[in-house]
Amino acid sequence: MSDDSEQLAVLGLEPVFTAQDAAVLLERSYSWLDKHVRHADFARSDGTVVEPLRTEAGYRLFTLPMLRDIVFCCYRKSWYSFVELQSTLRRLARAAE
Repeated sequence: MSDDSEQLAVLGLEPVFTAQDAAVLLERSYSWLDKHVRHADFARSDGTVVEPLRTEAGYRLFTLPMLRDIVFCCYRKSWYSFVELQSTLRRLARAAE
């Protein structure tokens, strides 16, 4: 995630989602998302790991660019079919509105 996107999220100008909300958007369980985040399984195409933002209490927050990176990672790892990729990207686009 770029520093600009992170700053916008911190300022409340970009939507952020809790881990529970992110799991719903990704159509996966919270435990699935939690496990893969803890094991640093989500990587961008350049190899950098997707790391969620953290609240002061330690809760994870995800921005839309992070969720898109996770979706494309899942597709590259064959965890999503092409149809799942398309429907999840549509769901993320609606969440951005």
